[in-house]
Amino acid sequence: MFTSLVIFSFFLVSALEGSDPKKCCMPDEWFSYLSDLVLVTKGNLVGNTYSYSYKLKKVAVSSFEFVPSGGPSKPIVRTVFDYTQKKVFYIKPDGTCTSGPNTDKIHRPCIPDDATYLGSNYFGFFPIQLPFHAWKFQYVDSPKANITIVFTQEGCVPIVEGVSGKFNGAHTEGTFVFSGYEPEVKDKSVFKVPPGC
Repeated sequence: MFTSLVIFSFFLVSALEGSDPKKCCMPDEWFSYLSDLVLVTKGNLVGNTYSYSYKLKKVAVSSFEFVPSGGPSKPIVRTVFDYTQKKVFYIKPDGTCTSGPNTDKIHRPCIPDDATYLGSNYFGFFPIQLPFHAWKFQYVDSPKANITIVFTQEGCVPIVEGVSGKFNGAHTEGTFVFSGYEPEVKDKSVFKVPPGC
């Protein structure tokens, strides 16, 4: 379960009386590094790059084994979710590729209208602070998942996300930290799949 939910209960400032802050949207394409804190804590030193394109209706996740001392990372697999073809592709570093069904839908990169506002606070200390808003919502169609996510107050940049539910039929649970965010996907080749896969 999203461990930060417990932590948030200690430092989240309750939403002010009146209306919640405006629900924001990320760009239709964006990129970030993504790390699951639970896996890293357990010694599974795997990181990911996450490339999202609502325009192409594709998501690419490139997983790699990283070295804490800063040595070269080792590619593991690149996973491409194609929401038009309703397929998911797994491409290994040697180029071999396998595929399977993708039963999920791609959602617009926006906080849903029915999301619950949890409150706001900031990371860091004065004068270096990063103000944020926290939200909780549920996908009831596909994927069937509970999401708790923290965005910067300015720019709608994701910081940390808790996920619990079924993605593509498989149970997923994790606490993900975003870093190196960019409001575009510069390398579109991450969405390409080898011919014949």
